[in-house]
Amino acid sequence: MTLPTMRYDPRFVQPMRDEHEQLRRLFASLCRYRATVGAGALDQAAAIGRRRVLYRLYTLMKVNLAEEDLYLQV
Repeated sequence: MTLPTMRYDPRFVQPMRDEHEQLRRLFASLCRYRATVGAGALDQAAAIGRRRVLYRLYTLMKVNLAEEDLYLQV
């Protein structure tokens, strides 16, 4: 199967859609942590949680953007 064909095949597109949904959830979570920081209520557990969200967001975005670069070359 060639890349141009793959970009319209649901078996290959659905994982990308799932990643985009996960990115939305992580970003929403990060926004909630921002509100916590703004209120001055960031305790140690929340700081660890925020760090985990940031690492996940960074990793997923890095992989997702690399995959999208492949699609854009077609």
